[in-house]
Amino acid sequence: MALRPGSMPHLEFPVVETGAIDGTIYAAESKDPVQGIAIQLVDADGQVVMTTEAAYDGFYTFEFVRPGTYTVRVDPALQVNVPPVTVTVAADELFASGIDLTLQGQVSAADGVLVTADSQAAADQASFDEEFEKALVAESAEGVTAVEPRSGAENGRVAQPYHETHNGTLTPAPHSSDGSLSAVVHRVRAGKHPDKVRFVMELSGPVNYKILPGNDAHEMIIELPDVAWDAVIKGQSNVVSYEAEVFTDSAGKAIGTRLHLKSDKRMTADGQDLLKPADGAGHRLYVDLKLI
Repeated sequence: MALRPGSMPHLEFPVVETGAIDGTIYAAESKDPVQGIAIQLVDADGQVVMTTEAAYDGFYTFEFVRPGTYTVRVDPALQVNVPPVTVTVAADELFASGIDLTLQGQVSAADGVLVTADSQAAADQASFDEEFEKALVAESAEGVTAVEPRSGAENGRVAQPYHETHNGTLTPAPHSSDGSLSAVVHRVRAGKHPDKVRFVMELSGPVNYKILPGNDAHEMIIELPDVAWDAVIKGQSNVVSYEAEVFTDSAGKAIGTRLHLKSDKRMTADGQDLLKPADGAGHRLYVDLKLI
């Protein structure tokens, strides 16, 4: 459209008001938030118009929602029992808050496999299992071998480092047999998600921890006071590499583990939590990493 110099055109265009829907997804029995689970917004015609993921505290939100009646549900592909909720966004009430979802526990998938609340963790575990098999082969030259779990360890194999033959750049983290530290990391895994990498440590019990900046934006450090390390002490999982070293006091006595996380990309902590035992799993510490 060509405008005549000095003229003032009259333009008309529609303005569509939009709103938002938010809430939190909880586990019915424990009342704990469920993180990392895919949630869909479905319109009155049954079409999925938006998809989001519950944050580390279970919170989710849909923004720029046009007025209408919708169903909020968990992605059916996850095969978990979460009753859907119907919600209306109206011109006179554009924001619907507190639309909470409740996970009812385990359900049977079509193939008879039990699917639990932590479906993202299940995906992480599958990824870990594949990489763990590769790590056992790749790290055998560094003196790492597969052994049965020690007392308190969860079922499955644990990679136990022989400290005297370790070829890493750091002094290896203390093993549970090295002293009287109160908790043990049995194994680690990392799951890659569309907007983050979730790094998980499986533990013998609750721990204290600190997340610290590394030497640059490509490194992050997790300090675990009074914690031993029975997992593979050095490895690569998805796009994040890690190495565990001893954490000492001023006298040089081992008092815990310091874990170095590194990536070719810049990374920041996007959430973390210490999970209580549930659904057959023990204590777990996870850190969500945002890669930039």
